[in-house]
Amino acid sequence: MKRGLVHVTVMLGLLCAALFSRAQDYHWPLEAEPAVTSTFCEYRPGHFHSGIDLKTWGDVGLKVYAIDDGYVWRVKVSPWGGGRSVYLKLTQGSLAAYFHLSAFHPSIENVVGREQERVGRYSIDLFLRPGEIPVASGEVIGYSGESGIGGPHLHFELRDEENRPLNPLRHGFCVEDTIPPTVTKVSVSPVDLQSSVNGGHRTLILPVRKVRDGLFRVDQGVTITGCVGFGVCLYDRANAARNKVSVYRLDLSVDGELMFRTQYDSFPFERTRQVDLDRDFSVKRAGHGLFQRLYTVRGNDLPFYSEVVPGGHEGGQGARATPPCAWTSMPGWHAVRIVGADVNGNEAVVEMDVLVDQSPQILACDGRHEDGRLSLKAQAKDDDDEVRLVCFEYSTDFGAHWAVVAVDSANSPTGSYSAEVQKGPNEPCQVRARACDAFGVWSAPHICCVTEMEGAAYPGNRIVQWEPRFQNTFIEWTLTSDRPLVSTPRVTLFQPSNAPVSLRVNRLDEHSFAVLSTYEPDPRGQAVLVVEARDLGGAPCRTEIPCDAFRITREDGGVVVSEGAKVSASFEPGGVYWDLWARIDIDSVSELPVLPMRSDPYLMRPDDVPFDKGAQIAFRWGLDRGSAQRVGVYRFLEGGAWEYVGSERDTLSEIISADVYSFGMFALLEDTIPPRIWNLRPKQGSKIRTKGLRLFARIRDEGSGLGREGDLVMELDGRRMISEYDPEGAWLQYRVKDPLSVGFHRLSVSVTDLAGNTTTRESLFQVVQ
Repeated sequence: MKRGLVHVTVMLGLLCAALFSRAQDYHWPLEAEPAVTSTFCEYRPGHFHSGIDLKTWGDVGLKVYAIDDGYVWRVKVSPWGGGRSVYLKLTQGSLAAYFHLSAFHPSIENVVGREQERVGRYSIDLFLRPGEIPVASGEVIGYSGESGIGGPHLHFELRDEENRPLNPLRHGFCVEDTIPPTVTKVSVSPVDLQSSVNGGHRTLILPVRKVRDGLFRVDQGVTITGCVGFGVCLYDRANAARNKVSVYRLDLSVDGELMFRTQYDSFPFERTRQVDLDRDFSVKRAGHGLFQRLYTVRGNDLPFYSEVVPGGHEGGQGARATPPCAWTSMPGWHAVRIVGADVNGNEAVVEMDVLVDQSPQILACDGRHEDGRLSLKAQAKDDDDEVRLVCFEYSTDFGAHWAVVAVDSANSPTGSYSAEVQKGPNEPCQVRARACDAFGVWSAPHICCVTEMEGAAYPGNRIVQWEPRFQNTFIEWTLTSDRPLVSTPRVTLFQPSNAPVSLRVNRLDEHSFAVLSTYEPDPRGQAVLVVEARDLGGAPCRTEIPCDAFRITREDGGVVVSEGAKVSASFEPGGVYWDLWARIDIDSVSELPVLPMRSDPYLMRPDDVPFDKGAQIAFRWGLDRGSAQRVGVYRFLEGGAWEYVGSERDTLSEIISADVYSFGMFALLEDTIPPRIWNLRPKQGSKIRTKGLRLFARIRDEGSGLGREGDLVMELDGRRMISEYDPEGAWLQYRVKDPLSVGFHRLSVSVTDLAGNTTTRESLFQVVQ
């Protein structure tokens, strides 16, 4: 190691010892300037990043050191995941793990080679006897590389005696960092049916304005009702390597009081899938980015959190959220402060003002013509402050244009408001009333009709579009009419085995309404929404909307079945984090996949909820035996790509199934495309010398993929070699250890994908003196 690098490492070690009382006298693990490209507990699909990634500055083959005295406890080699990895048991009982190595120290390499020859394959997972290969602090145990997943880097982990990963940057390993994190967005989410954000029941994404380094401001106004949860999208950087990394600590304060804290110190591996609860999975699925929650949801029992101010909230049948929401019962403005900090104490602060206020309501409005005047009346109320004014408007063109005709600003103790317009429209018209409270918050509009409007009546069902959205604790339908309705529709839920239920309806605008329900579906999954309203001509209109949904519970699991029972999803007990409702519908895709589609695409909802133990989705395929072997379950991804999920086959019941941990759009595709093999080395007909010979081939599959090491066969003169596969580099290779005899030799490479398609290529070459 270079002398200057040793000096930097020692100085950083002294600095870390001063910063952290629990710091150990560890040796820096890598022969490189200390820099990280990923930090502890960063998000990875389906799991936490359980260590730190050390930057190798694009190099391969840097020395990797034992951080303390101990012995080699475990050695693992695989084409996937961590590639070549070594685990050290340290003298004080903790573990140090190193991943993605290019090679081991010869003492370890010899043990690995013998085990590979014994089992006849490249992949091994070997546990060594205590003391079999002792190591001393600072001793070389291997060399950095890019084996497994990812480019050149060293993934390093520190674990306690119970094999729980620890944050290395809190235990004596640190890098120079004087840069505060950067915040990009903030989210505010209602957590139950009684909550709202700016009058709606969906997560609000708020941009931030940078005031200066480390200080950000949300300028957009936010009005909340009930219990809400905050989230933040942010990243950190360090001095040496400017990679975007995750922060160490998050704080939420309201009106100067610290209420919630997240701090990433350690976690048990068995809870790593809860990363999709720590982060906001639904917001991520909607394409808004990766937000870290400043509250917990049902199923999250990670050890990161402390709710400083007592409180909490029971979110009904679905998700139990525990944001510190006691303050949301106090109407008025509140100062919210979010802090993100790295391990060196650099902070990014986001400030925003939040108004706690229930919006006023127009309970009824009416208008009539009297002696050339337009008389207007409305009934309004506000549950947490007072109505300051009611604004009346009219329209004679079915809501295309509105004119303000009067404002009543008298504070009415009875909630009655009225106005007269001396020169109002002397013709049939719509009247719209809206109320404003003391905080300047407006109600949803209430619309009525002054005499029947000629030509406005129309027969039949006029709710022309409905969109269900499955929330954690309720379902929200957005109903849209092709013309304004004279009043808010009445919506009733009918089920065969339950009494009819009147649902809450919020008017969004002249044409759209939000219907909210916490219903428990019929055991058979059957339900119908009946929407009743009157049009502007006074004619009744009625729409029946099938909204079948199946109940899945944490305790018992459940089954979701599509219409016609061609597709189902089964949950075992514990399969979901919280009770939810689900359904499966035939859908469509804008672009057909490259592979032949052997079923309709099915949209399974809710598609923005993570599962705990997951679900098994099953297709009844009804295909001939030959093609069925190539058919698998695929998931539709953003951008039009299809990803292979699995293909467990039950030939007796003709079912193809796969396990999933979230819903989305799925279909059966048939992989008819065999893998590609090219660039064989030595080339056909080549003449070579045997010294340093490497057998090599490029391999790739565009369909179901290459997922089994036994399906990748490299043979030399009919003998199978223990070859190494790199899935990202798309190559298969073997370094010949013993010199080959002079003469002709045959290299054969055979590759089979997960659908059973096989490709074989051969090369005949000659070894010369």
